[in-house]
Amino acid sequence: MSDAGTTKNLSKSRKLEARRESVGSIEEYLKRKRKETRVEQEQAELFAKSSKTLRSPDKPETHLKPEESTEMEELKQIMISMSNELKNEIKNSCDQLKKTNEEIKSLREEMKRREEEWRKERELWSCEKKNLLDRVKKMEDKLERQEKNDKKNNIIIKGLDTEQRDIKEVTQEFIKKELNVEPKIREAYAVGKRRLIVVKLEDFHTKLAMMKKKSKLGDKKVYIENDLTQREVSIQATIRAHGSRKR
Repeated sequence: MSDAGTTKNLSKSRKLEARRESVGSIEEYLKRKRKETRVEQEQAELFAKSSKTLRSPDKPETHLKPEESTEMEELKQIMISMSNELKNEIKNSCDQLKKTNEEIKSLREEMKRREEEWRKERELWSCEKKNLLDRVKKMEDKLERQEKNDKKNNIIIKGLDTEQRDIKEVTQEFIKKELNVEPKIREAYAVGKRRLIVVKLEDFHTKLAMMKKKSKLGDKKVYIENDLTQREVSIQATIRAHGSRKR
């Protein structure tokens, strides 16, 4: 390191040491001034008591030494600097608080706006959902009516053994023999693993005649039922389940 750098560092160190000593000197000076003030007050009181005149004694003049004046000036500058720093901190804190409050206000307004938008969207969706459900219900009802109309002349036969013969022919012979009805069968076919036979008749009167006489089957373990729609099957299943729980 060069001599100039060393001298510079020593100068900084001395300044720092001088400042620390200055702060200590300020404290000592303040203590000394308080002590001198008390002494002066005591002397003034004694002088007032011993004086024979009514004139109040003049306040003794205080003369500061040059080094004391310098210390007072430094103390004054330190206090001014601290006061300014405190003012700046307070101002910064107030500005930050104001900015934070503005941000909170802005966020609240944004949340309120979003909530209003969501409310309108929910109302719109609720209305659209209702319209959609109404349309679906109407379509389901229409399909139900159409399916019921298609099944109007149909019957279901359970337990009839066709023995690999023509289903329509076997069904026609069975109905004619057991129910004494001349069936007008348009179509007959088996469905499912239980070998249910769906019989489509030409007219409703033939179906009605068969349904009235199905009790004649007795214990033959062959059953004739109406060909129900999916909704009717679901309703009957619910009724049977409810009856089983009651029993």
